[in-house]
Amino acid sequence: MKANLTRDLVASVGVCAVFAVLTATVPDGRVVMLGTFIAFVALAVSLDLLVGTTGMLSLGHAAFFGAGAYLSTILVQELGWPLPLAGLAAIGLVAAAALVVGVAAARTVGLYFAIVSFAFGELLVQLVNNTTSVSGGSEGLPVEFGLGAQMPFGWSIYRYFCLWIVVAAMVTLVVTALVRNTHLGLRLTAVRESENLTRGLGFNPTTYKTAIFVMASSLAALIGVVYAPMAGFINPSLMNVEQSIYILGLLIVGGTRSVRGAFL
Repeated sequence: MKANLTRDLVASVGVCAVFAVLTATVPDGRVVMLGTFIAFVALAVSLDLLVGTTGMLSLGHAAFFGAGAYLSTILVQELGWPLPLAGLAAIGLVAAAALVVGVAAARTVGLYFAIVSFAFGELLVQLVNNTTSVSGGSEGLPVEFGLGAQMPFGWSIYRYFCLWIVVAAMVTLVVTALVRNTHLGLRLTAVRESENLTRGLGFNPTTYKTAIFVMASSLAALIGVVYAPMAGFINPSLMNVEQSIYILGLLIVGGTRSVRGAFL
């Protein structure tokens, strides 16, 4: 496991170094496209913590991504919070919501977990649609903070936040490597193969399923926090079930338990 962990960490840093170089050099008209690509690679990898490592089929992963984007944007634009503080608060709130959902949903298996995650995701979409004064409702919400500010190296705001998406992707890749190449990863694999066997070994599968659900959801929220100012606009389609199925489709096409599959 130690050799695999070292290999995966080196590969993660190397890939993100390439992304950073691309962020600094691509034409302005391609920055948002590059940032979106990196964001969805990271989202696919974070979802794979559930699907590939633990066998938990989630149809609400995009909801946590969108929640991170909306919460951080509202805290900055409506309450005047600085982005780092707003981002941490958004991730914390998403983690708390994921804990509540996880405690209930982790006791289910297979399609039942998918149904619970789908229901929670749709609940968040309806919440956004019905809070027009704050979230913009179905019309969406322009993300205006940072516009006109002086960025390092004379970069545009979009290129600057694209670099932060690279950082979020590196965090996601490193966390995934740490989870899969430690004893935690072995226990999560045991949960995926047989929950009864896991109980027989003295481990509570519900605890591990809840913990990994909170972790994956928090990573999705982190990506959403830095994606919103890079994209410049967010709307409920960012977090609906179709988006969750799209992210899941990336895993199906590329293969689970494979970071290379997410890229492909």
